[in-house]
Amino acid sequence: MVPFHLKTWIAVQIISVSLASIDDKIRSLTSTVTRENFRLEGHLIESVIVDSQITCSHYCVKNTRCLSINYKKFQTDLKGRCELNFAGLSNDLDNKYLIPTKEFVFSQIRCRKEDETRCPNMDRISSDFSLEFPVRNGNGVVYNKNMDRVLTKFTLCLWMKTQSQGTVFSYAWQNRMNEIIIMNSPELQLYVGGQHTPRAVISVRDGEWHHVCATWRNTDGQNKIFIDGKLEENGTGLQAGHIIEKGGVVVLGQEQDSLGGGFQDNQALVGKIANLNLWDTILPLKEIVEMSKNCFSRKGNVLSWEQFRSDIRGTVKVHEPSLCRAP
Repeated sequence: MVPFHLKTWIAVQIISVSLASIDDKIRSLTSTVTRENFRLEGHLIESVIVDSQITCSHYCVKNTRCLSINYKKFQTDLKGRCELNFAGLSNDLDNKYLIPTKEFVFSQIRCRKEDETRCPNMDRISSDFSLEFPVRNGNGVVYNKNMDRVLTKFTLCLWMKTQSQGTVFSYAWQNRMNEIIIMNSPELQLYVGGQHTPRAVISVRDGEWHHVCATWRNTDGQNKIFIDGKLEENGTGLQAGHIIEKGGVVVLGQEQDSLGGGFQDNQALVGKIANLNLWDTILPLKEIVEMSKNCFSRKGNVLSWEQFRSDIRGTVKVHEPSLCRAP
C-alpha cells in the first residue's frame, strides 16, 4: 500500500507537470509574433498584391477586422501576396489553423480586446501614435532615458511634419550637450559630438510628412542623410574616432543646453513626429527605402518609438492612431 505522503507527493508532481505544460504553451504563444514558413488558413478577409511585407502589415493595421497576415514574396519580382486574416494565434492555443507552408510568413498584428491577456507583444500597435509640438516654447518636450548602449555608429530614422525651424532630436551626456542632434536650422542637419554636417540645401519645412534617416560611423566619420528614401547628404570626417557614451538623456522637440534642460524658445520644434527609432548599426539602403514607403517600420534596438510615451511634458499632444501619412 502506498503511504499517504507519497500519494500526495505524486499528485503534486502531476499537477506541476500539467501546469508547466500549460505555461509552456502560453509562453510559446506570447514570445513571438512571426512564424516563417507558416500560413494561417480558413480566416481570409481579402488577398491583395503589395510591394513589401511592411506594406502588407500596414493594410492590416488600417482594417479594423484584421488580426494577422500571411505574406508570400514572389520570385519573379519585388512584389508579394498579402492575405489579411480575421483571426490569429490568440484565438486558438492549439494553433490548428496555422499550417506549415513554404515561402509564406505569418505575422500577428493585433488581438481582439477579450484576448489581450494572452496576446502576443504587438509592437506595431503600441507604436501607432504621433506626437504634436503645437507651440514654440520650452515647456513642450518628451524625455527618454533608455540609451543603454555605447555607439560607434548608428542609424536614426523618423517621420516628421513641420513648417518651421527647430530641434527634432537631442541626445546629451554629462557635460557633452550635442552628442546627437537632428535640427532644422533652417536646413536639416545632423550633429555628432558637437560638430555638424555642412549646411546643405535640405529642407523639409513644407508642411508635409517626410521620412528622415541619418547615419554615422566613427571609423572615418562617414555621415549620410536620407529624405524620403533618397540620399541628400553624403560626407566623411564628421567626428572620426568619436564614441557616444550610454546613460545620457534624449529629448524630443528641444535642444539641451544643460543635461535634460536649458531650453530656449527659439530652438523649439513646432510640428509633428512619428515612429522615431535608433539602431546601433548602419541600416542597408534597401531597408531605409522600404521604411520611407509607409509610417510603420521595425523598431530600433537602441531606442524604439513606443518608449517615448512614458515621459511627455507640457504642451505636447498625443494623437492615436498616428497622424503620419506617407507620400
